[in-house]
Amino acid sequence: MWGKTRRRIKGAWPYIVVSVVVFLLVYRFQLPTLRDYYTVDDDTCQHIYWMAEFEEKGLFQDDLQTRFVKFVQPRGFVAIYWLASFLVKPLIFARTVPFILALVSTYFFLRLGRSKGSLQTGFFLVLLLFIDDAHLDSFAGGLHKAFAFPFFAIFLYYLSRERFVEAGVTTAASAFFYPPGTALILVAFALSLIKFSGLKPSLSISKKKVAAIGISCLLVFLILFSQYLWPGRDEALGKIVNRKEMEKMAEFRAGGRVTSIPQPKLFPEMGRNMWNGFLLVSLGIFVLILPKNIVRVPKEGWYFLLSGIILFEAAKIFAARLYSGIILFEAAKIFAARLYEPNRYLHYGLSIFFLLFLASAARASIEVVARAKKRTLKLTSRALAVVTIVSIGAYLTYRTTNKIDFEKMVFKYGPQGETPEENLRWIEARYDRYLLALGLLALLPGVLYVALTLRERDKINEKGLKVILAAIFLASGFGYNLYFGKKHFISYPHKGLYQFLATLPKDSLLAGHPEIMDPVPLYSRRRVLVTAELSHPYMDGYYGKIKERSLRFFDAYYSASGQEILHFARKFGVTHLVVNREHFSPEYLRAGNFYFQPYNDYVQNLVKGNREFFLGRIPTDKILFEEDDIFVIKADEDTLSTADAT
Repeated sequence: MWGKTRRRIKGAWPYIVVSVVVFLLVYRFQLPTLRDYYTVDDDTCQHIYWMAEFEEKGLFQDDLQTRFVKFVQPRGFVAIYWLASFLVKPLIFARTVPFILALVSTYFFLRLGRSKGSLQTGFFLVLLLFIDDAHLDSFAGGLHKAFAFPFFAIFLYYLSRERFVEAGVTTAASAFFYPPGTALILVAFALSLIKFSGLKPSLSISKKKVAAIGISCLLVFLILFSQYLWPGRDEALGKIVNRKEMEKMAEFRAGGRVTSIPQPKLFPEMGRNMWNGFLLVSLGIFVLILPKNIVRVPKEGWYFLLSGIILFEAAKIFAARLYSGIILFEAAKIFAARLYEPNRYLHYGLSIFFLLFLASAARASIEVVARAKKRTLKLTSRALAVVTIVSIGAYLTYRTTNKIDFEKMVFKYGPQGETPEENLRWIEARYDRYLLALGLLALLPGVLYVALTLRERDKINEKGLKVILAAIFLASGFGYNLYFGKKHFISYPHKGLYQFLATLPKDSLLAGHPEIMDPVPLYSRRRVLVTAELSHPYMDGYYGKIKERSLRFFDAYYSASGQEILHFARKFGVTHLVVNREHFSPEYLRAGNFYFQPYNDYVQNLVKGNREFFLGRIPTDKILFEEDDIFVIKADEDTLSTADAT
């Protein structure tokens, strides 16, 4: 009977228990989106909205922004949402996807731990993944990036079991869902051919592995070629801008749409990606208290770390230099530029490295501490107490006197925000994380001391002590997540506006401030002239049109002439205008925060010395809908020829 019970525990129960914990962590993180239909991850507005076509035909016809979004969507990602659309709306499914993919990741990481000889290692892998809000953010919104960790987990499991065919299939399949993750997996797969004896590398050739890697490369190339080059590449979107072009564009600098210039350097960027209190402090403590060489990073962790570093540099090279009509180079450029931010490769590579290392270290520390002598534990307790007291003292000193210049101290390897204030807020938040992590870990030796005393009195055995240690780690991680595991989802406030716009004809084209119009395609299912989320400057043909639309919109928005606005509407086919009265107030104009660069400077020059704006004096009887300071009017001659003030 006992044997059967033990087999059951080693079988399904660990997966069930850990899955319940993960479900609760993801639920807690996603709760704002589950409570409010109008609260979403910001990227949802640009990736999910057009999928309303699956259930309602005729939406977003001849829409430039939708053409761009459809072009960049991985086909497998689209197929999943298309199948789900027979049951639920895409936006509802997007809120379900994080739970499904989190459970897939949990299952394979637990199996990975078991393949390494310890289910406990898998348990720590899962816990470390889901207590960190940066990792949870990857799952948020049900977007492409949500598929990254599930595919990493599946690949790592098959690679660790030397099931190279399945690892190759996983690599190829990931290209249908998240191509940047595919790049990381593919390079890690190739690096697995290298074997290290100390620091000396050598090739570990296996015909089966080489064949799997070669076939994976071919399949990935064919998949990406079919998705982005042949036969449906939209030439109207143009080519991807290179680094020289980026350097001339304000859109890629601080204050622009994407801060990519100057391009990040490896070591400062590694420092930024390592700024996580719980993981980094845990890493330091494990290194300090564990016997030498007891913790060895699994070789798969090194493959991913090196893969992240290689792709971090390669992405910059592709962006800067590859500009060839040769189809191979063009495909390679598309492959690299699908994730035009090189730091994301590094982020995922470091994440997998730390997850594997810390999970192994946590398991090893439990093994060591469960056998530790009281004297060892006393020394560890005192060391941690000193660290905690010093940290609290530094924290209180900073809070009360501001004598510690944290911004200057860590700016080089920490954040590099657009303003010193933003930098300082970021550092304060990270320092608070360190403080809590140290507090949680400083409690651990005291609890262990009590547990060891009980063990010596034969009230608890070594196995029971390991369970207690794992429970403490779980409780610490859970507490960390409850305190810090928060994402600032965007809650869009103008619900009445979105509901009204949804009643307009399907072929309507709406124009308004791009930031206000961001959620309109998602919630109103209507075309928009330009949105901030979809003002991506990566492809010259597409962005050239978006830039022209944006400039002409601001010309019309702040025009004193109704005829000029009418000309703008006829030129672009705009049927309705969404106007915010606050945008014409003296306070708003004086503040000068209109939009990202270069448009902000353009609008500042546009409104300088001008206080007569046609849209600021629309008669009440011409307004179709009004909510707070926002109203909607027709972009027709009857409305725009009226000059009477309200």
